[in-house]
Amino acid sequence: MEIGGRMMYTVLELCDIIHLDIKLDNFVLGYKSNQTQIVTRPVINLKLIDFNSSVINGWDIDRVQLTTMNSVLKPPELVENDIENLSKSADIWAFGLMSYEIVHGELPNERSDLSEALESYRNNHSYNSRLDILIKNCIAVDPNERPDIDQISREIDEILAQHGHQ
Repeated sequence: MEIGGRMMYTVLELCDIIHLDIKLDNFVLGYKSNQTQIVTRPVINLKLIDFNSSVINGWDIDRVQLTTMNSVLKPPELVENDIENLSKSADIWAFGLMSYEIVHGELPNERSDLSEALESYRNNHSYNSRLDILIKNCIAVDPNERPDIDQISREIDEILAQHGHQ
């Protein structure tokens, strides 16, 4: 999650890109290129791949791109393929789903099952760790209530520092 948050921040925020396909399969891991010896804590590089669906924020966006998104994983504001609702918060939703999957297991395969599972998760107060709260914020139904990439990155840094990681 630490590296995933940083990668999203670097690529998506600074380049003003909406990726539209944030998921585990689109992150690849590798050792730092100049690492020549075996170390106990190797430096791992994480790269976000598959920019085929990506758009530059603010450019004319073709409606067809939304219809190619996995309908189960679409954020609520894009279920009807309404291009007017497309924003960076769609990637925040996807990051929240990916994080939920990492922390709590598989996601349901049907849209109605996913909506029900996420609503149950949002309302379950026993999931109240800082990480759970961050995930819940990322999967807020209202895109205006989701954090931005910078807020996610800062929160992940604080969570890691709290647990003795840098």
